[in-house]
Amino acid sequence: MIRLHQFWAQGADLLPRNLAVRRERWREALPAGVEMILWDAESVAEVWPEFRELAGKCYHYATMCDLVLPRLQYLYGGLAMGTDVSPLDADRLLRLCEVAGNFIVLNVRGRACSNAVSYFQKPGHPYLGIVSRHQRRDDDLHLGYANVWHATGPGCHWEVYSKYQFDVVGVPDEMAYRQLVEPGEEGSWQGAGGGQNALPWDRES
Repeated sequence: MIRLHQFWAQGADLLPRNLAVRRERWREALPAGVEMILWDAESVAEVWPEFRELAGKCYHYATMCDLVLPRLQYLYGGLAMGTDVSPLDADRLLRLCEVAGNFIVLNVRGRACSNAVSYFQKPGHPYLGIVSRHQRRDDDLHLGYANVWHATGPGCHWEVYSKYQFDVVGVPDEMAYRQLVEPGEEGSWQGAGGGQNALPWDRES
């Protein structure tokens, strides 16, 4: 059974309507055998206790998401994507998962590995472990680094992908974003997304 991991720090009840609609499109497009999981900050901290401390150092919501999704794939395997991503052809996406085993989306010209969607067949893949370490090279400085793209996002993934040889298929972004998935517009996941002030354990009781 394939798991699809997504993350919204405040949980499903506070997921903005525009993102809830995108998740509903996935439910309709995917077969019943795919388990869709929307993780929140508390459920992530249960399986990854270190996240509580790391999340408090993330000045940007994108940084938090960047940390969570590869870690969940490392722990459980499966698909991972942002809550702002919509399906174009779910059947083709699942066939790619079956054939490739492990894949990420590449933009060689931009030296980027997009983390809008990726798939790892089994837990514990070394690529994900190294990405997680690179994202946290200096927790106090790196997680607050203004350039999220480089620190924890596509640039960080590219740094690992281009340096190490792994059994990871690189899917060109032209193919991924015309045939498989439709990424959200820049900033579409913001709004109610918050930052560290919106974390459940920081709320006033």
